[in-house]
Amino acid sequence: MIVSLSDSERVERQRDLLLKELVSLRKVAREFDDRLARLEELVALGATSTRALVLDFVVGWERRTGDRYVENWSRDLGTMRRLLRSLAAEELRRRMGRFFGLTDSFVQRQGYSLGAFAQMVATLGAVAAPGPTTSRAVAMHRELAETGFFDEGQHD
Repeated sequence: MIVSLSDSERVERQRDLLLKELVSLRKVAREFDDRLARLEELVALGATSTRALVLDFVVGWERRTGDRYVENWSRDLGTMRRLLRSLAAEELRRRMGRFFGLTDSFVQRQGYSLGAFAQMVATLGAVAAPGPTTSRAVAMHRELAETGFFDEGQHD
């Protein structure tokens, strides 16, 4: 049995579909506005600010994962300040680029987190030819990370 819809029913269904699409587009627009505001804030802060580096990390994380990053400013700023004691801002940015380019299962399990980046920042700076030494170093780093060796407060 074929059921035909009246003109008013078709119009109502079309209206419902358009409303759903409108709600979806508004959500995308809000997310876009949030990201744009973060990027404008990044530009306004200047390239060497700790907050700007956290925002650089956020942008990289969102590109890599496709999700929205939820900042924990006290933790994230503290981590970035600690990293800035050892490395210049531009070097951290270079290493962030390498970090988000990794396909390593350890990094994937960690969800490309800022904590994982901080744990690996030293190895991300090493530019070595792949070989047995590099493989052993990476394997050792993974083992230590899995045992919690790099967790904060473990070695105070």
